[in-house]
Amino acid sequence: MSSSSNQPGTNERLAQAQNQLIENLRSSEKRYSDLVEHLRDVVFQLDDDFKWLYLNQAWTTLSGYSLEETIEKSFMDHLDCDDQVICERGFIQLINSEIKELILQVNLKTADKSLIVMELSCRAFNNEIGEKFAIAGILSDITERVKAERKIIHLAYHDPLTGLANRRLFLDYINNKITACSDSINHNALIFIDLDRFKQVNDIYGHVIGDLLLCGISDKLTKLLFSTHCMLSRFAGDEFVVCIELNSSDERIAKIELLEMCDLILQNIREKIVCEPVTLSVTASIGCILLDSQVMDQDLALKFADEAMYKSKRNGRNAIQFYDRHFRQEELNKRQFENEIQEAIRKQEFILHYQPQVEIKTNRIVQVEALIRWQHPVQGLISPDKFIPYLELSGLIIEVGFWVLEESIKQLGEWIQKGVNDIGMSVNVSAHQFMRADFVENLSVLLKKYAIPAHLLELELTESVAVTDIDLTIIRMKMINLLGVKIALDDFGTGYSSLAYLKHFPIDTLKIDQSFIRGLPDDGYDAAIVETTMVMSRHLGLKVVAEGVETKTQLNFLMALECQLYQGYYCSRAMKEKLIFPLL
Repeated sequence: MSSSSNQPGTNERLAQAQNQLIENLRSSEKRYSDLVEHLRDVVFQLDDDFKWLYLNQAWTTLSGYSLEETIEKSFMDHLDCDDQVICERGFIQLINSEIKELILQVNLKTADKSLIVMELSCRAFNNEIGEKFAIAGILSDITERVKAERKIIHLAYHDPLTGLANRRLFLDYINNKITACSDSINHNALIFIDLDRFKQVNDIYGHVIGDLLLCGISDKLTKLLFSTHCMLSRFAGDEFVVCIELNSSDERIAKIELLEMCDLILQNIREKIVCEPVTLSVTASIGCILLDSQVMDQDLALKFADEAMYKSKRNGRNAIQFYDRHFRQEELNKRQFENEIQEAIRKQEFILHYQPQVEIKTNRIVQVEALIRWQHPVQGLISPDKFIPYLELSGLIIEVGFWVLEESIKQLGEWIQKGVNDIGMSVNVSAHQFMRADFVENLSVLLKKYAIPAHLLELELTESVAVTDIDLTIIRMKMINLLGVKIALDDFGTGYSSLAYLKHFPIDTLKIDQSFIRGLPDDGYDAAIVETTMVMSRHLGLKVVAEGVETKTQLNFLMALECQLYQGYYCSRAMKEKLIFPLL
C-alpha cells in the first residue's frame, strides 16, 4: 500500500477541521458562559421591543426574580416612571444609531418592592445581515456607592451634630430667596437666633451636655417650623438662622406675623430640655428682618439680622429685635460715632479732667481722680458714659486706658516739679487693662519714666474687675502693692463680689457708689448700706471715699460716720488741669 493511501482524504480533513472548530466554539462558549454566569454584574440582551432575551444568574441575586419569570418580559416593567421615559428614549437612539453607547443611573424595583440603584451601560448590536437587532449591556449595582456619595454631599451641606443645613447650604438658599423677592407674592424673612449664656452650659456641665442641648433646641425648632416654608440652619456654635416664607404680601401684616413667629420660637426654646443626667432651660436673643432684594444681598441681610440680635442681647437678652429703617438709622449713627471715636484716638481729642477728693476732717484736697473726657470738634465736651462702653466692647479701651494711665502719671510728675508733692492721683483701670499680662510691667515702666513716688498713685478697680478671676486678681494686686501703688475698690456695693473676698484683696480704699449717697440721710436703705460699709471698713483698716456728695446734709451724715474722704459737686466738679492746679 502506498504512503498516500495512509493520509486522510480531503473530506475527512474537512470533517476533522469542522469538528475541531465546533469543539473550540463549545469550549469558548463554556468559558464565556462560566465567566458571565459568575459575574456580580447583570449581563443582559434585549430585543427590539426592549424585552429580555438573555440574563445571567446575577439578575436573580440582585433583583430577587428568577430568570424564567423575567425572560420575554419588558425591561421597563422593572423601572419607575421617570426612568422608563429616559431609558426608552435612550434605547431608541441606540437602535437608530444616534448614539453609540448609553450610560444611565436608574432605580430598579426588586421582587421585595425595594429600590436598588443600578448603572446601566449598553450598546445596540447587529443581526446576521447587519441590521440593528437588539441591545446588550451590563447593569451594575451602585447602591452603596451612591449612598456614600450622598452622605458626602450631605456632610458638605449639613451640620454634623444636628443634621440641619449648614452655613454653606443656607447661603445658597437665602441668595435664591432674595433674588426671587421681586417675583414672590409673599414676604420672606430672616430670623437670627443666638442662645443666651450657652458658654456657661459648656463650662459647668461639659461639651457633651452642651451638644445634647443644641440637639434638643434643633429638634424643638424643627417641629415648630415643620408646617412652614422655611430653611432652618445651624450657623455655628449656638447660632441658628431661619429663612421663612410668610403668609402675607402686606409689609405691616408680614411684620406682625414674623414677630409672632419669633415669640413662638422664644417660648419653645425656654421650655426645659432633658440632657441626661440634667434638665436644662435656656433663653435666646433674636434678631429678625424682612428680606428685600432692592436694598440688600445675602451678606447684608445676615449682617442686619445679626446686628438686631446683638441689640436684643444688649437690651437684656431673651428678647426680639426687628430690623427696620429706624433701626438702620440708629446703627448708621452708631457706626458714625464709632468712626469718630477712632478718629479721636488718632487726633488725640481725649483730654483729662480732675475731680478733687476732699478730706472731711480738714476740708483739704488730698487727692484727685483723673477722669477722661472727649473734646469733640463739633459736639463739644462728651462725658465718658457716652463712649467708654464702645471702647470696652471694641477693645480700644486698652489703648485709651494706657494713655489715661500715662497722662495721669505724667501730670502728677509735673505737679511735683512745681512743688505740689503731697497730692495723690487716682486712676480708673478697666478689666481689659488689668487682666493683660504686661499691665504691672508697663505700670512699673511709667513710674520710673516720670519719677513719681509710687504711694501717690492709686488705681481704681470696679468689683466686677476684681472678681473676674479671684486668684489672678489677688496675685496682680500684690504685685502692684510691691511697687508701692495703692488700690481702691470702686463703685462698692453695685457689683457681684462677696464680702468674704475683701479680706483677701490687698486694697487700701473703698469707694461708696454715688447711688447710695444720693438718698442720704432720708432713705433708710441707702443709710444702712453706708453705715454698714463704714463699720466694715474700720474693722478691715480701709479708707473710705464717698462719691457723688452734693449737699451739706449728705456731708454731715458722712462726717458723723467718720468717713474719711468725699468727692462730688458739693466741693467741685471735674476740672481741667489749669483750673484744678491753683486749688491744690
